[in-house]
Amino acid sequence: MTVGGGAFSSQPPDLRLAGPAVGGWLVTLVLLGTSAGVAAGTALCGLVLAVAARVLLRSSSRLRWTVSATLVCAAAAAACCAAYLAVLGSGPVPRWA
Repeated sequence: MTVGGGAFSSQPPDLRLAGPAVGGWLVTLVLLGTSAGVAAGTALCGLVLAVAARVLLRSSSRLRWTVSATLVCAAAAAACCAAYLAVLGSGPVPRWA
């Protein structure tokens, strides 16, 4: 018995989480070259857009959940980048450089 789309499964692989994962990685890739403030602002905008997408997209339940999950994952990645960049910019090391 295999779960998901294993090598011996006759079902196609389950790609429902591919969108949120790719969204999170793309946001991380873009934000690591910016400042902590830009990353925090992006996280806030991502959460607002996720709520707006959840409310406004009434056509398809699957589309609504996919867009909302992608935006929430992107916002979480942006928040992690903001925290990382804030820690990177604090302390004595940046002042010595």
